[in-house]
Amino acid sequence: MNGCSIEQLLIRRCDGITDLRRLIIFGLGPALCFRLFVLPGLNSYRLLIAVAVLCISVTGELYASAGAAVPESNVPESYVVEQIVVNRSAIYDQSQPSAGIIQQSVNALHVTTREAVIMREAGVQIGDKLSLAEVEEIERILRRMGIFSDVKVVLAPVPGSAGKVLRIDTRDSFTIVAGASGSFVGGVGEFGFSIGERNVAGLGDRLLFSYSGNTDDELRGALSYEDVQLIDGQHRALYSIGRTEDGPFYGFQLSRPFKVQADRRSWSMSAQNASREFNFYEDGVSVLQIPEQRDFLAVDSNWRLGTGSRTQRLGLSLRYDDREFEESRGRQSQTITAPDNSTLVHASFGFAVDQRDGYLKVRGIDTLNYIQDLSLGSSAEIRIGLSHRRFSATSDTEINPVVSARLSRSSRRGANHFYRLTLNGSTTLNAIGDTTVFDRAWSVSGSARLFSRIAKRHTLATRVDYVVAEGGDSALPVQQTLGENNGLRGYASRLLSGRERARLNIEDRINTNWRLGPMDIGAVAFFDLGWVGREQSASEHRRSTGVGLRLGSNSLLGRLVIRMDVAFPLDTDDHSPLFSVSTGQVFNF
Repeated sequence: MNGCSIEQLLIRRCDGITDLRRLIIFGLGPALCFRLFVLPGLNSYRLLIAVAVLCISVTGELYASAGAAVPESNVPESYVVEQIVVNRSAIYDQSQPSAGIIQQSVNALHVTTREAVIMREAGVQIGDKLSLAEVEEIERILRRMGIFSDVKVVLAPVPGSAGKVLRIDTRDSFTIVAGASGSFVGGVGEFGFSIGERNVAGLGDRLLFSYSGNTDDELRGALSYEDVQLIDGQHRALYSIGRTEDGPFYGFQLSRPFKVQADRRSWSMSAQNASREFNFYEDGVSVLQIPEQRDFLAVDSNWRLGTGSRTQRLGLSLRYDDREFEESRGRQSQTITAPDNSTLVHASFGFAVDQRDGYLKVRGIDTLNYIQDLSLGSSAEIRIGLSHRRFSATSDTEINPVVSARLSRSSRRGANHFYRLTLNGSTTLNAIGDTTVFDRAWSVSGSARLFSRIAKRHTLATRVDYVVAEGGDSALPVQQTLGENNGLRGYASRLLSGRERARLNIEDRINTNWRLGPMDIGAVAFFDLGWVGREQSASEHRRSTGVGLRLGSNSLLGRLVIRMDVAFPLDTDDHSPLFSVSTGQVFNF
């Protein structure tokens, strides 16, 4: 039997069956449910049945595929930590002969991350027992902070002892960020800039100021500060203040997130008072605005059950939302009226099953040479809640049952193919009360992403996604937009708008292995296809193609990349190229 035991053969056979079931559930399952329940008639009850069928089937599959508990003989070996050594390095090593005035200036503008910050984030003390998997998790946690260009965590032997030395080596990246933007579409000019620090005084905290406006006297300025290691290093706090042309706003959030796999509880509390506008677009120009004043409070708590690769999550969410609207304005202000002012109280309960298949350290997927951690596995979540809404003008009330679900799967096939699938759905059922304003509010979205290394330096990245929505918690129409700002290069931002949207993006991401000073250079050839569907008018699609450059630097940018694209529209009489510069890829894994 080629050296395989009967048990090993059975495991291989079960793995094959599991993969087949997953293909059916994540491939044919959503398509079948959409065909049977959604296409014949779009209503809340059909959508609810479709979402429930998917959740039940996927949850059952995750339970089945998770298998039995890990045998005692396979429990990872743990080692006692007798010493902890932390080596912190500045952005550039100034002892090297190549270190010039630029490297020295960069180091002078930066405060190296403090050892106490690294130790709190690692969450380990002398005397703790660590397995090799937990050591790898510490490395991922530190890399996730986004302030290091390189992180290495290893267990080294102690001469004459069974204990180990935990060595943590970090090298900082440049964390001052700045950006600017500008455009002129339909006679309206827009501009904006931002500046911030992602590692204030070496504490890992984040400070950001941004300002944007346009020639219609609309403006928004905001200042935010995030303390990533509040109290004992396990809590986070986010403070934000700002002003728009409609008035000031503020926000606050305190949270204790899941940090390591062994964490059993997470929670968050947030409050927000904000003035904002709902904008509706036509040919890239805002033609209708509805100002809103909103007071928002939310409390969320989650519990994690189970151990090993399979866990379950229970969640409870409470929300208070008070909304006041002003009259519509703009050249199409007569087409949509502002909703009635209302106060909403919402409570929901969620259940999720997570199957973790492992992590991969890769380069060249969303970054150039920066190490990226890919999380592989499956997740299924369903949430059921009730919303009670009271309308200020009439004192009418209504109660809406709300159901939402989310499915996801990410995996690797062979050595060079990675994919991620997601499906989301939500529905607000007919109101129980005096009014039925929010009848038939629902949404469905899904995406598929495939990354294939087709050659040594070529990664073919593909994204397909779709979203459709009707109604919402504000009783305003839901508008999907499409343009240069969200995946359709070569056309103005928000050029197309409608009730539903589909996108196809294909990129050949090339690691040229060229360098320009401290910058790694990548190249991209791409094709974009976008489509929007409308109820009252014809649907539209647009295509574009082009080339671009990607600039990355572990020392200066960390995991970020600078994107520069030249796109040629294919569905206009004028094929003049549109040039864009931004940070981050158009889409990520």
